[in-house]
Amino acid sequence: MKSAKIIFTVLCGFLIGVSALAGEFKIHCFADLGECASKIEGLVSEKFTRHYPASHFHIVVIAEFQPYGSGGGVGYALAGVSPLLEDGTTQFPIHRFATTVRINDRVMGPYDVAEETAEVMRRSVEQMMAVCDRSPDCAVHIPYPGTDPY
Repeated sequence: MKSAKIIFTVLCGFLIGVSALAGEFKIHCFADLGECASKIEGLVSEKFTRHYPASHFHIVVIAEFQPYGSGGGVGYALAGVSPLLEDGTTQFPIHRFATTVRINDRVMGPYDVAEETAEVMRRSVEQMMAVCDRSPDCAVHIPYPGTDPY
């Protein structure tokens, strides 16, 4: 039992360290989840934060899960990166990473809806990070013509 506690402690320390390596990011989140950044902080890569510093770019996420009255439900999420504009707003990303999910096998309570919303959001962000990590210049952002100051 003692060795299990040691392994758990080491694993938690490793996961916290990996998350801290990624650097700072900011998120504009349109989802009924409360604090969205906490749902994706372990997913954002160091390469992403190097190419898209929080002082100039935000991750934009739109996510929703709609339960069916008869059980199950359907959800979607879009994730992308957008420059921070002078007035503190961002634009809707041109290059978006979309995920959908459909569940048929169970009744969905409020907790289940929140968990499925967070999961579909994480999948979209994972897609974006995978493309970033595969491309030499983390090509996950397409600027609007004439508007990207960075």
